[in-house]
Amino acid sequence: MSSSFKCSLGRRSGNFFDILPFGVAPESFIVGYGIIPLKIPSSPATHCTLHTTVGCVGNDECTAKSHSVIRLLGPVRDVIVRPARHHYRPGETSE
Repeated sequence: MSSSFKCSLGRRSGNFFDILPFGVAPESFIVGYGIIPLKIPSSPATHCTLHTTVGCVGNDECTAKSHSVIRLLGPVRDVIVRPARHHYRPGETSE
């Protein structure tokens, strides 16, 4: 089982999620503990969705998935995003 995390930032478009436009890193990977850097556009959509998958073998074979809706209220420098408590608790290991 891989302990890598894959995150991407997208926006809702009707019933679908789109990866954010040019200038945004579509995906970031991290293994173990650390910070996941994501580039956020200067004028993002009202709501963005942080997609997180764990232990991916292929594009669709992941042990855990999380879609966290985030709302950016204005210009930001640093953002800390935490999944909702019912999805993940700090220090919890996904197996």
